[in-house]
Amino acid sequence: MGRAEDILRSTEWKYGDQDPVARAELKSRIETRVRSDSTITYSKLADGVPFRLAEFNNGEPYYLDFMERHGIDSTILGSFLGRIDADTYREAGFFITAFVVLGATGLPSYSFFESAKDLNLIPDLGEDTKLRFWTEQMRLAKEYYSKNR
Repeated sequence: MGRAEDILRSTEWKYGDQDPVARAELKSRIETRVRSDSTITYSKLADGVPFRLAEFNNGEPYYLDFMERHGIDSTILGSFLGRIDADTYREAGFFITAFVVLGATGLPSYSFFESAKDLNLIPDLGEDTKLRFWTEQMRLAKEYYSKNR
């Protein structure tokens, strides 16, 4: 097992581990985008997904609202996406969340690339490096889903 797999296996995803139903819904929405070879924005991905988290709304459904710019909502979604990527990376060697992008840029968030750098999957955060990594993750995901789903 490599360093990235070790780190991903041992990481606790504070929010992403709490609600397997929400996590499955997010992953399903991303898988739909992989199959259609299209991306989805972070806000559209989370739109209407009820998150059941102990610290929010007394465990009742909590809905992320990116229009209000609550930093915690980005943290929650990031934790879920990190867990989803950890699973797909361990299972098949790619980050499926490459299909989730910022509306303003059409690219994944800085955190997506920073995670890859922290895991030594890319050597730096240069624009060319990020673009190569992103397109490779998308290619690997499309290839995997064309054969396995």
